[in-house]
Amino acid sequence: MIAGVWLLFVAGCSRETPPAPAGLAVEQVPLTFNQAFAEAAPEIKQVAQDVVTAVQGDDAPKAFVDLQHLNNQSTLTGPQREAALRAMVTMHERLQAAADKGDKKAKEALEQYGASK
Repeated sequence: MIAGVWLLFVAGCSRETPPAPAGLAVEQVPLTFNQAFAEAAPEIKQVAQDVVTAVQGDDAPKAFVDLQHLNNQSTLTGPQREAALRAMVTMHERLQAAADKGDKKAKEALEQYGASK
């Protein structure tokens, strides 16, 4: 019995955290979002459209904030959540690169995100 519990404990401790999803190429965000959120509720669809508009306008801080809001929605389908997470990875990478180059808005967006976790 004790050996069985120990084995379960060791097996549970050895699990690795799944890798983060791969980012979505910026140029793929509009099409991916239009497909993933075509049947979404109007309020979710509007946030998804706000993300697309921000991405197309090269406004990574706004896109990132909108993606945070979108990812907090409990009603997303699997494909919607995957699209939002992949876009968030991409926007985070873009923000980090911009912050590294001295972009204050990008740095503020990352700091706000870090404080919200």
